[in-house]
Amino acid sequence: MLTRFSARHRRFQQEWRRSIILNENFAGKWETNIVKKIMTAIERFIVLAVVGVCVAANAGLFADESALAMQRILQADIREYDQERLRGASSADFLKSRAGERIERWRKQADQGNATAQFFYGLCFDNGQGVQKDKEAAISWYRKAANQSEPRAQTNLGVRYAKGECVAKDQTEAASFYRKAANQNYAVAQYNLAVAYAVGGGVELDLAGAANLFRKAAEQGHAKAQNKIGFYYFNGKGVPKDVVEAVKWYRKGADQGEPNAQCNLGLCFANGLGVTKNLDEAVTWYRKSADQQNAMAQDNLGLCFRLGMGVPQDDRQAVEWFTKGAEQGHAAAQCHLGDCHFVGAGVPKNVHEAIKWYDKAVSAGDLDALCNLADCYANGIGVEKDLSQALARYIKAANQGHARSQNSIGVHYQFGDGVKRDATAAVEWIQKAADQELAVAQTNLGCLHLSGEGVKKDAAEAGKWFRLAANQGDANAQFILGCLCLRGNGVNKSETEAANWFKKAANQGHSEAKFNLAICYGNGIGLAKNDDEAVRWLEESAKDGISRANGIAFSGTPFSDEAKLQKKSTNRGRFVDVFDEFEERRYRDRMREEMNRFNPRSIFDGPSGQ
Repeated sequence: MLTRFSARHRRFQQEWRRSIILNENFAGKWETNIVKKIMTAIERFIVLAVVGVCVAANAGLFADESALAMQRILQADIREYDQERLRGASSADFLKSRAGERIERWRKQADQGNATAQFFYGLCFDNGQGVQKDKEAAISWYRKAANQSEPRAQTNLGVRYAKGECVAKDQTEAASFYRKAANQNYAVAQYNLAVAYAVGGGVELDLAGAANLFRKAAEQGHAKAQNKIGFYYFNGKGVPKDVVEAVKWYRKGADQGEPNAQCNLGLCFANGLGVTKNLDEAVTWYRKSADQQNAMAQDNLGLCFRLGMGVPQDDRQAVEWFTKGAEQGHAAAQCHLGDCHFVGAGVPKNVHEAIKWYDKAVSAGDLDALCNLADCYANGIGVEKDLSQALARYIKAANQGHARSQNSIGVHYQFGDGVKRDATAAVEWIQKAADQELAVAQTNLGCLHLSGEGVKKDAAEAGKWFRLAANQGDANAQFILGCLCLRGNGVNKSETEAANWFKKAANQGHSEAKFNLAICYGNGIGLAKNDDEAVRWLEESAKDGISRANGIAFSGTPFSDEAKLQKKSTNRGRFVDVFDEFEERRYRDRMREEMNRFNPRSIFDGPSGQ
């Protein structure tokens, strides 16, 4: 039994094991298929996930690259804008050729919060370029950009507050915005803040601070700042005076086409200030500036043509340039144009037209024109003679430091014309003009010291003032100084120096100097004896109405050969007598005569700068 059971049991076990093996094989195959399917699904999911991630990553990358590209474009726009502004171009000039193609880009980026685009979009509204002009919309966009510290927007907001444009005028707020932008080293803001310091606009007046900011902006290439710092060095404002340094900065600005710098550089060349004097170069720079409608340069160029400085003398061209400057409201050009009409230089003589331009110049604050009008009233030229009107204008100009008016008031006091005669007041006013180096006033003051009118008589003091005036080319002073040198009165006695001064005055047309020079040549006084020159100058003085010249000559045909022989044999003392006959009274009479014969500046003031 046991054996059969054991055998059966063994068979059962074998069958059972076989069935398990079969089941295991079946199960294994089933599990394998399931796993494969699961793995395939997982793989597909992973692949899809990876692809999704890659697509998403690429999309982000593309977006980042697009944003970077846009930022690069906007930065290029900013560089372009800054370069134009440094050269002095306006925002409107920048936008004219660019707004149409770029405004849509700026709008989209501005809406997305880009500060640079917000600034440009505001700029378009500000100038009406590509959009309807809308100052309030411009300010709104500027403010959005300024809140993100965009320096150009901060600067433009400052300008709006300075002008009170769509906001309450507030210079302090303007300066605050300028400072924020200037602290970011924005040159335009530095320039604007410098201007505020220069005039005390919203900040305390500080010329040194202004100069510092002008220089910072200038070093970045800001053309107007280069002119300004040059001007500060030229005049010693906020910095030590240094005309060489001034010229350096003027040239930098001028080379960028800044018209004020060009005009100022021309002024330096015209007067040899900081550079070797070169009138041709001066005219070149004046013309460049004048062609850009700079009124001061137009006036200066007119002066060059009027005086023949660096160009052939040409009154018509002078009038053309004066007119251009005058029509822009430039006071000096209006006055110079009036002078041309008064004397008939380049235009028909017309006193009434002259007075019209003088009136315009006076309204613009020109003191020369005010003095000219006073001269007209004093002499009844173009208006009814009225000394009270004349004196009122002289005094108004004189109180503002106008030297020619100060001298005129002094002369009126000296002779009691329109005022009570007062020698002390005469000296006081003439002294003020002489201290400003007005040559005719120096001559007049010399006469007062020589005669002792209003001051203690002092020939040496008189000689000092005559010499100062003579060295400036005043013919009367040269003549009188020659007489003093011949006699040794208040100056060292010197026949050579006397003859030299007579010659200088004679060459300027001084009648008595011509006569004295003839005597010097005829007698070999202070220069080599020369009978031909003696006769020539006697003839010249006789034409001018010097009766002594005819008295010396033979009583028949003036200056005939027989007369020459008589001159040669004339006693030396007779020729010298004329010097001893000079009295201060004679020159005082000439002062009165000159005062009553108005002639506007035949030699115009030199060119001016800005």
